[in-house]
Amino acid sequence: MADEAEATTSTESYAWKYFEKLKCEESSRCKKCRAVIKCRGWSTSGMIRHLKSKHSIEKTENLKRPSDRSHDKDTSEVKRNSVQQKMTDLLKKEETKEEIVGKLAAVDGFSINAIAKSEFIKTSMLARGYKLPQSPTLVMDLVHKQYNVAKERVIFDINKRKNVGVRFGLSLDEYTSLKNKRYMNINLHTSDTFWNLGMARITGSVPAETAVEVVENKLAEFQVNLERDVVACVTDGASVMVKFGKLIKTCHHTCYAHGIHLAVT
Repeated sequence: MADEAEATTSTESYAWKYFEKLKCEESSRCKKCRAVIKCRGWSTSGMIRHLKSKHSIEKTENLKRPSDRSHDKDTSEVKRNSVQQKMTDLLKKEETKEEIVGKLAAVDGFSINAIAKSEFIKTSMLARGYKLPQSPTLVMDLVHKQYNVAKERVIFDINKRKNVGVRFGLSLDEYTSLKNKRYMNINLHTSDTFWNLGMARITGSVPAETAVEVVENKLAEFQVNLERDVVACVTDGASVMVKFGKLIKTCHHTCYAHGIHLAVT
């Protein structure tokens, strides 16, 4: 209305539900009978007496302006959300301490010393309810434990496929690290997935016969037999691996990419 004034407080008497403020003077008009009531200092006593005597309206609760109710609703919603969801709730608590440390080492490439000394990693682990060991040796123990768990999962997956008649392909790659240590990496394949079975440490000279033994021993760790379970094997084209292919009973292929690389270099 033209003569309606803005409310001056956030919390008002229930009487204001039945009265409208007049801008020109400290008074209000009853919405039911249009009577004008003086309200010095915007006191609601006169309005309450009028409602009780003239209209038999009597209440004790205070009403809030719609804008205040909306604000309170938003505030309560924010409070409720802050209680329901915390930053730590977003963290995956189902991961074990061994899984987290194992991923830091194997996936993210952190060294064992870096994991043991990182204050950020320690704090993050505490947020998940885990206490990270300060000793690199104990951190390495966690990695070994996770390796054994992951290895059992791989063995289970492989045996599950073996039990339904699946046979596997094999890919091998020998390489030398920056510290001049030699390894052979062994991967097992099916048509839809593969498993990295890890690296076999190689010391001294490795003739083809020794290479066959290294591969057979690594496969045996995962309950795979080279002759019975593997139908084909891919290696590089080095002469020792060509001889390796002649010693094993499975089908052997040299890597085309390696051959092309040798041809152009």
